[in-house]
Amino acid sequence: MKTMEKRIRKLLAEIREQVGYDRAEPLEKGFSDARKFVLYQADTPVYLLRVHEGRAYARQRLEFELLRKHEANQVRCSKPLMAGLAGYLDLCYLFLLTYIPGVSGEEDLSGLTPETQLQQGAAAGRELRKIHQVIPDVPIEWAARRAEKYRQKKE
Repeated sequence: MKTMEKRIRKLLAEIREQVGYDRAEPLEKGFSDARKFVLYQADTPVYLLRVHEGRAYARQRLEFELLRKHEANQVRCSKPLMAGLAGYLDLCYLFLLTYIPGVSGEEDLSGLTPETQLQQGAAAGRELRKIHQVIPDVPIEWAARRAEKYRQKKE
């Protein structure tokens, strides 16, 4: 099997044919095992592409469908555009969440005034209420997933 880098380069070339982005820059933030890329058009970040091994396709497809439901409920989140499987490359992708520029809350929140932090927290709570209106058909083991995420963050 080809190295992950070679497979990703081929996938990026295919996606370039579909959407015509100018360049792709790796995005190293976050705790998932996805390889993430910000895709630019005319020096403007337009899309976010998350690439996984092909075996993750069912999970990515589910996430795509849940994001579509969140969008319908007017949750402030990235817009899901496409989820796909490039079987011959053994890769799947969550393409392309519209890119939302900004600063990570983890980096920015501590620099805000307590009043602004409270406002941000209240706004996040309103979004969470909308998010929790969508219930997946198959329950997700949130506690186990969160514990794994924290374990990865510590490493």
